[in-house]
Amino acid sequence: MSSQIKHFYLKTPFDLLLKLKWGINRFNEAIQKDDPSDQFFPAVYYAFDCGITAWSMVDWAWKYHEVELRANPLFSKKGKSDFEQWVRQSSDHLRICYQLANSGKHLGIDKFADAGLVTEVEWTQQPFSAGSPAGEPLMRHRYYFNVDDNGTQLQVGEVLEGAYQFWCRELRIPPIT
Repeated sequence: MSSQIKHFYLKTPFDLLLKLKWGINRFNEAIQKDDPSDQFFPAVYYAFDCGITAWSMVDWAWKYHEVELRANPLFSKKGKSDFEQWVRQSSDHLRICYQLANSGKHLGIDKFADAGLVTEVEWTQQPFSAGSPAGEPLMRHRYYFNVDDNGTQLQVGEVLEGAYQFWCRELRIPPIT
């Protein structure tokens, strides 16, 4: 295996964790924008990117800490695949990120598909109210990125933040804002 790095800047799981937090912050900024055209597509792309980044932390954590992880009886039999399964079982947020990342990258899920997980983008109208400044639009739209996890309703921002918090705990890295 070549040891040459074929990407920019990222060298450790900490670097990838910072990228995840950066993406979550960009997602949160995008969904707060008032103009739907400034809100929808950046938010969709950030949600996709963050799901991939959160799940990619499995690979980074495994490669960076493989010696310690292989010493754990939970992961000594099948190695990385046991670690992946443990992550999915230990964190509902990362189980969802697994679905988001692989469904988006591969146009569906071949392994460990969760039929009870549904994602949707919903929008609401926020009508003009008396007393609003002149020049304000008569109607505003707000997008909500929802996850129905086998009957449990979540916002994708909660899922992404939960995945980030999981990795901070597991890697013993203090969370940043």
